[in-house]
Amino acid sequence: MAKIIEVIKAFLFRNRTTKQTVVKNTLWLAISEAIVKFLTFVLTAIIARYLGVSSYGDFAFAFVVVSLFASLVDFGFNDLLTRELARNQKEVPRLVGAVIVIKLFLSLIVVGFILIITRLVVPTVETRLLVYIAVPWMLVQSFTQLVWSVLRAFERMELEAVSKSIYNFALLLFVIAVIAAGLNSSFIILSYVIAISFGLIVTLLVMRRVTSNFRIICDSHAFKTMLSQVWPFALSGIAIAVYYRIGTVILNYYHPGKAVGYFSAANNILLMVITVIGLFASALLPTLSQLYNKSLRRFRNATTNLFKLVLLFSFPLCLLIFLNSAAIISLVYGNEYIRDAATALKISIWSAYILYNYAIFSVGLTASDHQKTYLRGVGMGALVNIAANLMLVPHFSYQGVVVARFVTEIIIGIYICWHFHKYTKIKLPIIFILKNAAAVSTVTLFVFVFRKADPLFLSFFNLVVYFGIVSLTGIFHDKLWTEIVAVIPLKRKSL
Repeated sequence: MAKIIEVIKAFLFRNRTTKQTVVKNTLWLAISEAIVKFLTFVLTAIIARYLGVSSYGDFAFAFVVVSLFASLVDFGFNDLLTRELARNQKEVPRLVGAVIVIKLFLSLIVVGFILIITRLVVPTVETRLLVYIAVPWMLVQSFTQLVWSVLRAFERMELEAVSKSIYNFALLLFVIAVIAAGLNSSFIILSYVIAISFGLIVTLLVMRRVTSNFRIICDSHAFKTMLSQVWPFALSGIAIAVYYRIGTVILNYYHPGKAVGYFSAANNILLMVITVIGLFASALLPTLSQLYNKSLRRFRNATTNLFKLVLLFSFPLCLLIFLNSAAIISLVYGNEYIRDAATALKISIWSAYILYNYAIFSVGLTASDHQKTYLRGVGMGALVNIAANLMLVPHFSYQGVVVARFVTEIIIGIYICWHFHKYTKIKLPIIFILKNAAAVSTVTLFVFVFRKADPLFLSFFNLVVYFGIVSLTGIFHDKLWTEIVAVIPLKRKSL
């Protein structure tokens, strides 16, 4: 028994071989992400129920504002630092020192921006106060993430996972204590500040296990090196932050309070759904990168089959959420949110459906060294999203935000798919798409005809209909599954 425990410990906590290290790090990242997302989801539900729709809207808006500006503080340095230190770990003092100094300078600029812009676009003093309290949380989190990026460069994801878990458990306890004391949203945000400060201390202590002689060196050459290489990372991060958060800012300007609360409740669930495809795409990136370098034909086959897999299962997932949106909102947030938040979720979930079905092509662009194309697509999407929100939100409130996102996802999807086809000459599986479309159309008709039926019965009935049709059309054939299973593993000798 002791020998088995020692083998498990060696596998989970030591880097021995390349393959074992990849599997170990992937496992720890998955565990960490699952714990963090679950605790965040539970925490959000507790806070939303405690504060009520209007106060929760102000609370959520404060974090959206500081998270939007967080991309300017991070500026892509975390990802760049991980890449550079993974190549040369001896550069830790110089590169980390340069990034810390740059981040301190950016922090001062960003705090000034927040103070000015908040006074211009936030109508109430109470909401401004929440934003100001959330600023220290954003800054400390940025520097905590910097240390996590160093741990990732040293391939010590188990330490990163431990640090993140401790921080999130501490945050949950602090927030529960504040709620038990009957305090308001200002104190809840203050508990976030205390928890992330505690998390930074824990992370620095964990860092000592990696490098005991950690020190900082200010080097002008390191400044120039990092600044010259960081721009693609920075622009991509800023574009994504704008795309996902600007709608909430515009919504709060025209319809503060409850509208933001309803939208945020639905949006939190949507982001959980999007996380699934994000993790799947991240896990596939190494394999697709290897395939592209070795065989363009196999790369095309892999992306085609993975697209088929996602297309096949994304519709029933989104359909289940669509049909049961009221029950989901009631279970997580309470009856106060049902009517409006469920409506927002019903519309929003189809944005996730569009995103799911171009996600494989997005990761394919990165794997085939066309990151700049993906960046242009996201940047264009951010601009379209801003314009659509400005046109729709004043008249349609939170419904305008979700419609703007749906339209934007369609435009980004067309852009990504077109350019992926352009660069790789991939042939879309038209017959497969048409067969799937037949199943989707039939189920959509049944949903409309039986729209007054019980949601659970309707869900079961339509799943049977959907998978029955795709079976009859021959989509479920052995060759497809063999091809897909051959792609999914992270490491295969045949690559």
